[in-house]
This record gives sequence, C-alpha cells and structure tokens, in this order.
Amino acid sequence: MRARVFFVATLVAAAACVDERTLHVDPGAVDADGDGHPASSDCDDADPNAWDMGQAYRDSDGDGRGAGALEDVCRGWSVPRGWSDQGNDCDDGDPYRWFSQAAYADEDLDGVGAGALLTLCTNGALPLGYASVAGDCDPLDRDAWQGLGYLYRDADGDGVTVASAGVVCTGAWLPAGYSMSPNGTDCDDADPYASLTVDGYADGDGDLVGAGERVSFCGGLPAGWAALAGDCDPVDGTRWQLLPYVAVDRDADGYTVAASGSVCAGFSLPAPYRSTANGTDCDDADPAKWRLLSGYADEDDDKVGAGALVEVCTSVALPHGFVATGGDCAPADPQAWRTFAYSFRDADLDGRTVAAAGVLCIGAQAPAGYTSVRSGDDCDDTDPDVWTTVVAYFDADGDGSGAGSLLAFCTDGSLPARHVRTGGDCAPDDAAAWRLASYAYVDADGDGYTAKQSGQVCTGPTLPDPYRAAANGNDCDDADPALYRWVVLYRDLDGDGVGAGPRTIPCLGATLPDGYSTSGYDVNDADPAIQSVTSVDELVLGL
Repeated sequence: MRARVFFVATLVAAAACVDERTLHVDPGAVDADGDGHPASSDCDDADPNAWDMGQAYRDSDGDGRGAGALEDVCRGWSVPRGWSDQGNDCDDGDPYRWFSQAAYADEDLDGVGAGALLTLCTNGALPLGYASVAGDCDPLDRDAWQGLGYLYRDADGDGVTVASAGVVCTGAWLPAGYSMSPNGTDCDDADPYASLTVDGYADGDGDLVGAGERVSFCGGLPAGWAALAGDCDPVDGTRWQLLPYVAVDRDADGYTVAASGSVCAGFSLPAPYRSTANGTDCDDADPAKWRLLSGYADEDDDKVGAGALVEVCTSVALPHGFVATGGDCAPADPQAWRTFAYSFRDADLDGRTVAAAGVLCIGAQAPAGYTSVRSGDDCDDTDPDVWTTVVAYFDADGDGSGAGSLLAFCTDGSLPARHVRTGGDCAPDDAAAWRLASYAYVDADGDGYTAKQSGQVCTGPTLPDPYRAAANGNDCDDADPALYRWVVLYRDLDGDGVGAGPRTIPCLGATLPDGYSTSGYDVNDADPAIQSVTSVDELVLGL
C-alpha cells in the first residue's frame, strides 16, 4: 500500500514538471509526447514518462529489485516497469525472494544452528530450520544448545554434592545433578542412600557409647558401633560415662557429707553418690542423726537454758535437757528464767506510771507496779486519787474563757473551781464577751445592706450590730437607710417608660425618680409613641 501511494505521488509530481517544462519548449520545437522535453533531447518522444537516458538493473520477477549488470535505459523520474535502481536481487526469477542471508542449519529448531555457514536467498526472514546463531552443542536435541560450566555433581540425586568441575551441553540452565554451589560432601555419589560420612566407635556392650579408635563410615554406622565415644566401662552395658559427685550419703538418711570425685555410671549416679548436697550430715554412720543443733543446758527444765552455747548432733529437735533459748537468770529456779528491764513504776497502783528504770529476774509475768510500757505521767505516785497534771486559766467572769497566766494542778483530771482550759478572754470582767471576732462588712444605717469594712471586735458567740462576716448588697450610702444601691438610669423626657442617653448612675433606694428609666433604647425620646426601630426603613431613616 505504501508503494502504491509513492507511485501515484511520483506521477503527479512528474506531470507538474511536464507542464512547467512545456512552457519552456522553444517555439517550433517538436515535443510529440508533451513531456516538456523536445524531441531533439528526448530519448523517447512517444512516451511522456521517459526522456532521459540512464542505467538500471533488469527486474525479471517484478519484485522491485533487479539483478545482473547495469544496462542503458530511457527513463523519466523513475525507471520503467521491468527495471530497478537496485541490483541486489539474489533470485530474479522468484518475486518472493530477493534478500541474501547467512545462516546455519537448525535441525532441532531450538534457535541455535550448527555446521557450516550457509547463504540463503530469502524475503528478509530466515525460513524454518535455519538460525542466525551457531554453536549448538547438540544439534538433534532442542532442549540443549549451549555448554554451561559446573563445579559440583550429584550423580545419585540424593541432594548432596561432590566437587567435580566441567562443562555440560544443556539449555538455559544446568540440568539436575549439576551445580555451581556445594551442598554438603557426598561420600558415595553413586549410592543415593549413602551421602554423609559418620564417625563411630566400637560398642561391644551395646550401651550406645563406644571406645577405642575413631572409624569413619559412609552412610551410617553398622551394628556394634556408636557415634559417642568415651565408654568408661566397655564391657558393662549399664555404665558408660563418668559422672561427677559432690556429696555422699552412706547411712541413706537423705542427708549428705561433702565428698567430690567421679564414678563410672549409667544415666544417673549410683548410691551413695550425689550430684547435689542436702544438708551436712553430722554423723553419716547413724541414720537417726544428721544435723547439728545449737542449744543450752536446761537444769531446772523451765525451757530456758544457761551457760555456754553447745552443738549437739541430733535429728529434728534438741534432745531432752537442751533448749534453743539461753539466758536463764536463775538456772536452779523453774519459776524465774528471764531478765526483765522495767522503765516505769506505779507505786500507788492507780494505773499511772512514773519513769523509774531497773532490772528484775522474773517468770512469765512481771510483779505488779513494774512495767516497760508508759501509762500516763503520774504527777503524784504516792496518792492513788490524783495522777494527772492539768493546766487552766482563771475565769473571773464565769463566761468559760479565762485570762492571765496558765496554771498547773495535779488532780484526777478535773479542773479546780473557777478555772477553765481556754484562755484569751478579751473582756475578763464581762461575761457577755470573751473572743475577738473578725468582720469584713458593716451595716451602719441598719437598712440591711452592707458596706465593705474589715476589723476585729470583742464579742460573744455572734458578731454584734453593725458588724457582719458576709456581704449583703453593696450599700452606696451606709449613713442613709433610704439609699443602698447604684442604679443605671436614662432620662425619659416623653414618659413612655424608655429613656435615652446619656446614662447616669445615682445612689438610690427602692424607687426610681420621676422622668427616668432603667431602659435606654428610646430612638425618639420626644415622642411617647416611638421607642425602638421596628423595620429596615425606620433603621435607614434613623441612620
């Protein structure tokens, strides 16, 4: 299709050129074919497409490519049919072949040829059975065409390799049994069931631990051989290893004595050897005795011994006549065995003590009147009726609050007459006042509204008038009971109840003065009928 378009375009261009050249033919000159070339210079004045002598190749099969030697031919813009400017047609008798290619025979169609280089006449593509690449190492096997190098072989296919370098004819990759990287070392690459070298030792007693020299086997150990070496008794199947021990228990009481070494054994140490110690047997020949207990001789059997601490080889407890507790302060008296240090005395036995330190040898309990625990502070340990010191203030006016210096008395806990525990009476002779109370507000005019003012006043249970602890309002004039609040007011000239600015803030009472209002949004204070803007038009007019 592309050749046809090119041919038509060439004809159109040629016609244009003929028309142009016709205009330049000299008057009276002959141009029979009207191609713009006079007969005197036109090599074929009967053919408007040919006017110039040139050379071309004869194209016998009409495929656009010629062959043979160049020949003279009358032509125009292009050569006439049956001729070509190209002379490389390798078969000018076949319109479907014109391109000469070098190739190799590819009998197995794997894309790689073999044999001598051949020259083929083609249409630009090699025919089936030929390849442009040579070097097929197996021309009859389409799955093998190149030699790939290998470093390891696995001839028996057990997955374990041996070092063996070479080249094998194959395809895109190495075939099975060939590899560039190792995977173990096959001790017998001809037997898939034998690949690993195993070292063994003669095991005559069958305890799976051998002895003697090491022997290597390919694929596994035969009967009578073991992978482990070091049998400490090669003829006894119950013993094969040296086990260390750190203790022995010769009387089998479960308690050991220290003794280290090694013994030929099986899975575990035999008796009396032990891998871990358990206690320290003080008599490993007597199973009834295994540990040392420390104790004291108890002559009076009061469970508290005396004398030096001694060690006794026994079992779970000290034998009779010995106890774990020492320090008997009376070794021959079973009723007294311990030293009691007292820190307090209660001579009058009123339950209150005084500090008095000393030491007694006693039994289970200390005698009455001796203790190590403080119980109050008896101000008189000779009188059971008084025991505590009280302090008080003299209360002259009897209001429950005293004054003057603090006084001390030894009593049963009660205060003497006209004495109290609380001091600080600010009015010692006034029974109605005894404490300073703080105030933060006052109501001087008695109108119920306060003004801020702080201080203190001597009083009784409550603040007297006009003093207050909390605010009630904010009296703007605490000297006038009729005035007590600040009010924001606006002048109301038209009397409609709504005023207008400017505002004032006077001090007032319960009522407002005439002509004033608390509302200040009257837009026309001269007209009682108008108080506020009610529409957009009014707002615009107001602005």
